[in-house]
Amino acid sequence: MLSLPKLVNGAVAKLRNSTWFPYDTGNLKYKATYGDLSLSGFGIGIVRFDTYKAPYIDFLEYGTKNSQKHKGFIKNKSVKAVVDYICKAVNGRVGK
Repeated sequence: MLSLPKLVNGAVAKLRNSTWFPYDTGNLKYKATYGDLSLSGFGIGIVRFDTYKAPYIDFLEYGTKNSQKHKGFIKNKSVKAVVDYICKAVNGRVGK
């Protein structure tokens, strides 16, 4: 069984290495997307998208009048990628 830090860090790596992940300067990919283990004492790990470090995340997630290219990259792609990664890592599956 994977430890929580390895599981969370693996999920973050999966996102960062995805071809659909928004990339321009690398700030979002390398500095504003990370695993947060501050609740690990409760068995909780979180993948964070830090809007302080990348204040343009909302524009990517919701799109703008000029660009819809990355619209839904968190809700539609990142959440699915993390769930799929965790299920595969623990030999689990998502039920309906």
